[in-house]
Amino acid sequence: MKNFLLVWLFFILMTPVLAQAQGETLKVGTDCDYTPYSSRDSDGKLVGFEIDLVNEIGSRLGRAVEFHCTPFDSAIPSLTTHMYDALFDTLSITEERKKQVDFTIAYRANTGRFGTTKDFEAEIFTPDGQPNPKALAGKVIGLQGATVYQDYIASRFPGVEVRLYDKLPNLYEDLNTGRVDLVIASTSNVWSGLINKDPEKFKFIGPDIEDQAFGEGVGAAVRLGDPLLADLNKALQSIIDDGTFKTLNQKYFPFTLLPSVWK
Repeated sequence: MKNFLLVWLFFILMTPVLAQAQGETLKVGTDCDYTPYSSRDSDGKLVGFEIDLVNEIGSRLGRAVEFHCTPFDSAIPSLTTHMYDALFDTLSITEERKKQVDFTIAYRANTGRFGTTKDFEAEIFTPDGQPNPKALAGKVIGLQGATVYQDYIASRFPGVEVRLYDKLPNLYEDLNTGRVDLVIASTSNVWSGLINKDPEKFKFIGPDIEDQAFGEGVGAAVRLGDPLLADLNKALQSIIDDGTFKTLNQKYFPFTLLPSVWK
């Protein structure tokens, strides 16, 4: 009887805590100017692939979602100082970042691609697929700072002038006005930010790039050791397994973000 009373008392004391954990608002950091992943529509509402994905995760966890807009270069520091619980910001999973945060399973493969204007011509890769920095002598590559593409260009295209940007829309605008000659970002971002908007003016140049500098894919980040990671992984895996991921993917892109799911 004594043991029963102790178990009963423990259950009574813990029930409010468990209910609070399940119903607690999930605070998520994201870049609110990163079409088509997360941006504001004409009414100021956050829309995009990652917004839909996070809302679906919140629904499966029984938690309301509260988004926090954050610049990309301060996203991880803001997470580690408890400004929000998780970071969904097309964040590449790299060994260096793993020292600062824990990552979920990947929800996007990591490939990069160059984009430029229709009139730009250069053999930026050799016939056997190797980077050819000599072809870009006197040219300017634009890219978003604090991303894996910055490291890639520094190591694979040494000596080529680089101009860094805080946001992709600013980068694309400078390509449009001729301040940079070509840009590099993820394949999906170059497609959505340039080519899909104006296929008569912009094009891909060179192939899809797979490189170890790009990391293991894109995942969500949480603080080191945070048990929230297991919940996010469980929700993400269920979204992938039941076909919801593919539906969200096709809503925004004509190609797969995760080849292991949809080829």
